[in-house]
Amino acid sequence: MFELIYTSAPRGLIAGRSGFSTVAVTDGFPPNLISAIENMSGYKTLFQPGDPNEKSNPVNYSCQHYFSGSTRYTVLSKIAFAGLSYTGRTNILAHHLIFTREEFGVLPHGAAPILYAASNFPPWEGEPRLLAQKQLHDLHYEDPAGRSGAWARWSNGPLCAEWAAARFRRAPGKSVILAFDPLKLSGEDILELVRGITALMTPEECREFTFSTYCCTPAIANPPALCAYPLDSPLLNRIRLREPDAVIDLSKTSPLPPGAMEFLAAEKNTPVPARPSAAAVAERPAAERKNTKPSAAVPPPAAQTPPPPQNSPKSSLSGKEWLRVVIRLLIFGVILFPILWWIGEVKQKNETVVLIPLEDSEAVSDTVPSETVEPSGTAEQKTQFGNLSAADEIYLHCAFRQKERFPLPEALKGATSLEVIPDSIGEFKPASLKEYVTGNGTNHVTIFPVKELEKDFGSEIAPDRESKQQMVMRLHFDTIDFQKPRRSLREPHSSRLHPDLKNIRCIRFHGPEGKVYSFEPQTIRDSYVEFFNRKPGFAMVRFEKNIFYFTFSVSNELWAMREYFELQQDGRSLGDINERRILLKQVDCMSADILMRKRNRALAAHQKAEKSRSIFLSRAFVPKPVIDMKTEKKYGKKLERLKRAMEDSRADLSFYISELPGGKEDKELQRVKFQWKNRQYFLRNLKSYDQHVEQCLREYRTLNNELRKHLQEIYPALFHIFEHELKTGKEIFFSEHSLQLDVLEKQIDLKVIKRRRNETR
Repeated sequence: MFELIYTSAPRGLIAGRSGFSTVAVTDGFPPNLISAIENMSGYKTLFQPGDPNEKSNPVNYSCQHYFSGSTRYTVLSKIAFAGLSYTGRTNILAHHLIFTREEFGVLPHGAAPILYAASNFPPWEGEPRLLAQKQLHDLHYEDPAGRSGAWARWSNGPLCAEWAAARFRRAPGKSVILAFDPLKLSGEDILELVRGITALMTPEECREFTFSTYCCTPAIANPPALCAYPLDSPLLNRIRLREPDAVIDLSKTSPLPPGAMEFLAAEKNTPVPARPSAAAVAERPAAERKNTKPSAAVPPPAAQTPPPPQNSPKSSLSGKEWLRVVIRLLIFGVILFPILWWIGEVKQKNETVVLIPLEDSEAVSDTVPSETVEPSGTAEQKTQFGNLSAADEIYLHCAFRQKERFPLPEALKGATSLEVIPDSIGEFKPASLKEYVTGNGTNHVTIFPVKELEKDFGSEIAPDRESKQQMVMRLHFDTIDFQKPRRSLREPHSSRLHPDLKNIRCIRFHGPEGKVYSFEPQTIRDSYVEFFNRKPGFAMVRFEKNIFYFTFSVSNELWAMREYFELQQDGRSLGDINERRILLKQVDCMSADILMRKRNRALAAHQKAEKSRSIFLSRAFVPKPVIDMKTEKKYGKKLERLKRAMEDSRADLSFYISELPGGKEDKELQRVKFQWKNRQYFLRNLKSYDQHVEQCLREYRTLNNELRKHLQEIYPALFHIFEHELKTGKEIFFSEHSLQLDVLEKQIDLKVIKRRRNETR
């Protein structure tokens, strides 16, 4: 856990800074986080110093998540008005506590109990300094009094807390807005209301819930789940115009926003069925795992049996009717062949909707196998209607979301009619949904949009049968034509009136012999997780300006089903899948590149020095002089002192030669003397070459070890890739081709997990 204090001071903790700056941080604080935490210290004073309401300036208690690369930090902040600074201007005091994901994950009740304890944020005084490292057990937890009682001072107050918790659970990306009067409610009061909301959440939801008890910035990149604005804030007025149903006005007796009662009623009256796990499904007997028939709550259409053939003896047609039938048959025969040819071409084009082979789906299927062997032992196999594997169900999910025309899976071929059961139309839930659906029980089903009719005392809704923004499903020749309403750029808000796939609760396929298969577009099984983990996508590497970008491209199937799944890397959730290409790891190799270039230069200098030494040895080598046998016989034992002197390469032979009788005139001894001097000169030059080679080698080894340690710190995969070059003394160059993708995939543990909170109808 880290700590940072930001205020106005004549001298900051960082050399050369004064005014508003960091005055205290925890020893060992990451340097790259200082500027990011300082940017979270913004505050706008409502009542200037000297105003009678000076003490009513609200304190901003906030909880935010900040990502630095692949590491997520949770920042708990207390930002308050602090009177006048040393320059006589308005001053603030921002005190931040920074937790890693693991540290914040062990806190039992989230951020509110820590922020409410004043002992965690002592008054600041003294000179800029480093703070001692704090542990989690050093924190104080003071639960705000009241919890649900904090909302009891307003009519429908407890319902506001329930609505805020349910809204966060249903749509985590949409903020709940609190409008408050700073003269009546303080920052501590807003924090009590926040604790009343988090008391209705699970511990996991409570840790993901972000908030700010006083928002004053004009733009927030990642707005918190709960934002509190003063009543006279111009930012609040913009939000009221844009999202009036998201504002809880605490200045009113009943602050419940419009539409909240209907939202809560829908939440309570629409239970979310429990999803059986794959293991539980596998343990059930095969007879129970067969597809169920339509429930009794929604009766099947009256006409489920196929119509009798036209040549039935019970049917009687007049002459004109027979003539019409003959004409229709002739027309049908003329156009039959081109239609069949066109359908065959479409089927071939649309067979590539699912990239993962369907035959691999047996391992994740929790239904009865689609093919059964006859007891007689023959090779004849028969596909049962409605026995879809997990791959076939994922195919239907993806096809309905991505295609306008697609063939049915093999297990649904032979379907005779469709039945569509919606839950709502756009953003509306009419009392009678049957008025908006026509063609149920046939092969052509249409869902009409909503039109608003203005009345004297309000407005009413009715089916818009004249609009072209209809949803149409047509079944013919085992192929589905799925027509969705087109979004209009001129009327961006008109889409709330149009039906969408998310409004459909169930699509029923009626097959032969009265068999029915119910497909729920918003329901997924736990076994899908194993299916998507086989091939969730493709890992890629891009190298640009000394930065490696390790990205992951989501597969088409996972992208179509992204609202139900999220990715988990190394046990840490990456959140919602909002992009086709997700950045898994970003490694800045600028410092490593500088070390690499220095190391390569040292390596080149060492190789050049060794080459120069070898060339010198090959060209200027002078052997040790040798005295011939004739001279040894001539002087005998008198040469012993000369021979002992020749054992020391630094000795001067002139003195020893002059001692010998006639040595100065002996040509052989003069030759030894001259050759000895040349060898001494050679040895001196060779020693300088050796010293230069040793110096280059020492510099290279130092830089090589520094580069090795640095690669291990920034990303171990890079060290494993260049480990051979670091050992054998070869040059290293960072490039996209030098990075081995298989090594990267072993370093990153990427899994697909299920988003339970979005499994709602």
